[in-house]
Amino acid sequence: MLEAAGKRGTPALKQRVKAFEAARRADDALAPWRECLEGGDSKLGQVLFKEKDEVGCYRCHKVGGGGGDVGPAMDKIGAAHDREYLLRSIVFPNSEYAPGFETVLLKLADGSVAAGMVAKEDATQIELVTPGTTQRQTIAKDKVSGRDRLPSPMPEGLPQLLSKRELRDIIAFLASQR
Repeated sequence: MLEAAGKRGTPALKQRVKAFEAARRADDALAPWRECLEGGDSKLGQVLFKEKDEVGCYRCHKVGGGGGDVGPAMDKIGAAHDREYLLRSIVFPNSEYAPGFETVLLKLADGSVAAGMVAKEDATQIELVTPGTTQRQTIAKDKVSGRDRLPSPMPEGLPQLLSKRELRDIIAFLASQR
């Protein structure tokens, strides 16, 4: 009896999901992931952040004294930013760069190029660091003939490697970092 009721309910559930999806705002780029902003298990999120190889968060971001240096440290990210910022940063890593992590390609007046993350910049010079290293290069701005923003080292497509539950748990973990 229950099995038959479950089969009958499936089309109705599919219809409700379809209606839910259709009701999302078309002008909201985060709409497909908005349900990841609420709840979540921060302990499971920590495990995913550190151990889910497909997304590799811990290889590039420091948290709790460990991790990589390619991206910004996450230790205080929850105090500095709300969950929507965290979600947007994961879903659209090229939409906004954390200070000190903008990656650029500089065309120099002599025809050469320089690339790296902008570590420091003032009115007269730009200091670049090669991602994942301590190698730094300072370039006088009057030697720069062009500047292009390069894609973030954080890959696009992370939401396709995570279930919405996993994404919600990672958001919960990051939001707890205060």
